[in-house]
Amino acid sequence: MQLAGWTILLALNTLWFGMGAFHFSLRPHAAARMLVACAQRTSPLFHTLSDAIRFLGGLNLAFAVFCLLLLVFADLFPERGQRALFAAALALAHASQFMVNVLML
Repeated sequence: MQLAGWTILLALNTLWFGMGAFHFSLRPHAAARMLVACAQRTSPLFHTLSDAIRFLGGLNLAFAVFCLLLLVFADLFPERGQRALFAAALALAHASQFMVNVLML
């Protein structure tokens, strides 16, 4: 993977995971509304779900910081194999979320 492509990939991942961290951590009620039908939102479990969603914000924040650190300290991982390993881990994070979203449809 060329260095410019790697930089773009990391920048996009930082933005994506950063938006996830914002949405799930700072707006968990809005995220819960996307998951729960209107008729079920009066249930006490809705508020429990809303609070539990903050955990996803923490996961997204960790990935965003990881990508940002890889961008800032790119010289620590100069080998192509190292970047491929990190790219595979990020791809797995995206693929697992994609599969959950597909199964919800």
